Amino acid sequence: MDLGNNEFTLKKNTASSGLLSLEQNQFNSKDILMFMKKEHKGDVFKVKTKLGYTVECTSDHPLLTDKGMVDAGKLRKGDDLVVYPFEGVEFTEHYEYDLLSDDILLSDVQKKELEKRGLYPLSSKNKNLPIIAKLFGFLLGDGNIHVTNEGKGRVCAYGNKEDLELIQKDFEELGFSARIYTRERDHKIPTRYGDVEFTAKNSELQVSSISLANLFFSLGYPKGTKTKTAFLVPEWVIRSPLWLKRLFLAGFFGAEMNKSSTSSKTCFQCPTISFNKNDFLLDNARKFLIQIMQMLEEFGIESHKLQVKEDFHNQHGNTMRLKLMISTEEENLLKLYSKVGFEYNPERQFFCHAAVLYLKEKQLLKQKRSEIAFKAKEYRAKGLKLAEVKDLLVCEYANERFVTRYFYNDKDPRVTLDFISFDDFVAEKRLVYDEKGYFVDAIESIEIKSYEGFVYDFNVPETHNFIAGSVVVSNCGMRLIVTNLTESEVAPKIKELVHKLYEKVPVGVGKKGTARVNREEFDQVMINGAQWCVENGYGWKEDVDLIESRGKIPGADPSKVSEKARKRGFNQLGTLGSGNHYLEVQVADKEAICDEKAAKAFGITKDKQVVVMVHCGSRGFGHQIGTDYLRKFVEETMPKYGIQILDKELACAPFNSPEGQDYFKAMSCGANMAFANRQVITHRIREAFSEVFGKSAKEMEMKVVYDVAHNIAKLEKHTVDGVEKELVVHRKGSTRAFGPGRKEDLPEAYKEVGQPVILGGSMETGSYLLVGQDGAEDTFGSTAHGAGRIMSRMKAKKLWRGDELQKKMEKEGIYVKGASLKGLAEEAGGAYKDVHAVVKTLESAGITKRVVALRPIGNIKG
Repeated sequence: MDLGNNEFTLKKNTASSGLLSLEQNQFNSKDILMFMKKEHKGDVFKVKTKLGYTVECTSDHPLLTDKGMVDAGKLRKGDDLVVYPFEGVEFTEHYEYDLLSDDILLSDVQKKELEKRGLYPLSSKNKNLPIIAKLFGFLLGDGNIHVTNEGKGRVCAYGNKEDLELIQKDFEELGFSARIYTRERDHKIPTRYGDVEFTAKNSELQVSSISLANLFFSLGYPKGTKTKTAFLVPEWVIRSPLWLKRLFLAGFFGAEMNKSSTSSKTCFQCPTISFNKNDFLLDNARKFLIQIMQMLEEFGIESHKLQVKEDFHNQHGNTMRLKLMISTEEENLLKLYSKVGFEYNPERQFFCHAAVLYLKEKQLLKQKRSEIAFKAKEYRAKGLKLAEVKDLLVCEYANERFVTRYFYNDKDPRVTLDFISFDDFVAEKRLVYDEKGYFVDAIESIEIKSYEGFVYDFNVPETHNFIAGSVVVSNCGMRLIVTNLTESEVAPKIKELVHKLYEKVPVGVGKKGTARVNREEFDQVMINGAQWCVENGYGWKEDVDLIESRGKIPGADPSKVSEKARKRGFNQLGTLGSGNHYLEVQVADKEAICDEKAAKAFGITKDKQVVVMVHCGSRGFGHQIGTDYLRKFVEETMPKYGIQILDKELACAPFNSPEGQDYFKAMSCGANMAFANRQVITHRIREAFSEVFGKSAKEMEMKVVYDVAHNIAKLEKHTVDGVEKELVVHRKGSTRAFGPGRKEDLPEAYKEVGQPVILGGSMETGSYLLVGQDGAEDTFGSTAHGAGRIMSRMKAKKLWRGDELQKKMEKEGIYVKGASLKGLAEEAGGAYKDVHAVVKTLESAGITKRVVALRPIGNIKG
């Protein structure tokens, strides 16, 4: 838990009054479920990064590193800690006052409509005010509000689609439906240099509501074309506390301020706010920018210059171009980018955060060089010779030339000539940011000190992490089920079926399962896996015969599982999870059958027969088990046995050592939980089909074809150099593929054909049912478990939009529903390898053989 005297950064980075939390590679505002406080007497840890980010907490408080959550007491100098460069300003309670002016009168009907949404009366203590402040700022820059001739209100925002989707989400939070329209348009813009013509793709967001339009007018939004309408920063913003002014400014800057950039290798350009105004309103425009200047001064941010130039003549007369330029002094830029920043503009926000880190790197280097320069002069005053001073001071921060220069003069040191350029720094940081959505900074020091007093913590639902002091604190497999239904029976009800499956099987990060167990029962799940589920009504007795190892890895010992892992897995039975996990309704076409004998053995006997594929694992439970033992192996076990640490991700222990056996027993618990999870999901799938089609699961012959693990280590017998040996076979992102020659390891029904292999493709391209071949003995009975990605999730989100992908797939006959549209974009078919090519390669190698291609018609994404 964090210390009472450690500053919690309750950042007003978004509209909510909650905490910022990392969720699916993005920082979002999350509500606080519970605030915890307790007395502490003993040691606490002060963790400080190279750039000065600091957090103080108890030893058991998890901090997010590049390798996952790690307890503070287990961190080491040099570990990469995830940091959030934005600081924001402190939240303070503010006094009550009415925001609405009397200039625009709301009708009783409009007042009631707004009242239902919590927007009337709108006062300084209204919970929706933060959203209003952000939206008002952005719309003042890149927006327009007007009333049509028919008396309809239109609230419009302009920008790229990704930015507008953030605005759309906030309007929905207020209870209003917002639509985004994108089209390609020809533009002809008059400028002082002549007409500029170009074609561009433009996106526009629209909210149709006279009540909302009048609400904004009542708050001081200009009614009419902004270039020819006088307006100032509204009085309610001027009177607001600093955190609310920050939201208004960040919204406005998201529309009107340029992104962070440099004019040379390391020197920044002036951040600039610029807009046009007709010349007869020049004084009004100047006063508006002076108000912005004064507000920035409240944050300690100084402006450089207010610049006015004649621009061009439009239909309303001559226009003037006004620019408010911010000082590029480094401390000034740090305050601007770390305290105010940008809203509704992720691209500018990324550059803003990168600029903060870059400026801190520069300051750190200059500080080190200043200390050396001071020492050089001090040693000279003490009578030391230049050669002696060089021997003492030359280091990575200062070469001989530097020491010589400052031995003789008093100039302020600069950064080194080889200091990285901002452009290269951004490119370097982007590699991690695009993949993971965060920045890291190396731990410089960890101080242990005594503390007596209160410590505090927050419970944040689903993500279970939050930001304090700019630091983030806090077995997978496949199953295939056949039915006797055909596409002609299922397709007309596919939307109903997908929604019912979505209702029955919780998806997304942190979702709780429908199979609730107590602590004693969860121990039995860890020990007996799918067998416990069947014994407790979640399935049929014959199900376990068609699961790898009959759904239970022997030797599982719950005592080897940490309490933290238990808490993560305790109530997640029957949940799909997120990422590449899915539940898919598929069709097996007769012409897609490549091996009729195997297809018949696996239950594929009809043309256009419907099957269901499930891809999920043990959720956070198995991940935490791995994290716990990885840390222990690196810190304790490998040094103990003299094993060289070449890569922390390849941490290991002798299999027969106490540590190795402990992990094997704990890992078996994770595998059994995964088998159990898929078994409960199977039970819910059968329930959903029964409710939609009015038949029992038995009538629809909803039999498990097979269930096989992906991430697991197992004891198996294999022939090596002509000798049969018992080996520990690690399968990470791969799956078992035993051929018919390994009859003793196969279910009775598959002894003659081989083991079913379920290979996932993508939600657009389909998947395959394969069968293991004896040639797989060359790969220790293993094959690929899926097509595999060819690009990062972040890159996929840049190339595809979830809503567009969803519509495209529906047109192609695939109805998909996901936990989030961004999650859908991450799983676009183009982000994966060609599954058909992958399968052909496996077949040509003699590892597996194609049985049937499976075509998707309905999909649920985690």
